[in-house]
Amino acid sequence: MKDKGFLCINSWAGRTETPCVILRETPKRFVIRLEADCALPGRNRRGIKAEEIRVARYSIRREVGIQPFSAERAQSGHQGVEHER
Repeated sequence: MKDKGFLCINSWAGRTETPCVILRETPKRFVIRLEADCALPGRNRRGIKAEEIRVARYSIRREVGIQPFSAERAQSGHQGVEHER
């Protein structure tokens, strides 16, 4: 599979997103490879670059490519829905 994504960690200090590669999925978890050092959920738990770990599915945000339709709209400067008056 090897999709790219971000490991999202919410804490009292804010939200951090660490880039990762999704290697495989199970019904409840993803197996990922970290692309940078980061803090993991739990007390004093650290992840190092290239480490393979299992994380909950809700903690991964998949990287989505830009679609041609949205790229055209961004270049045209379209701001939203126009209403007739």
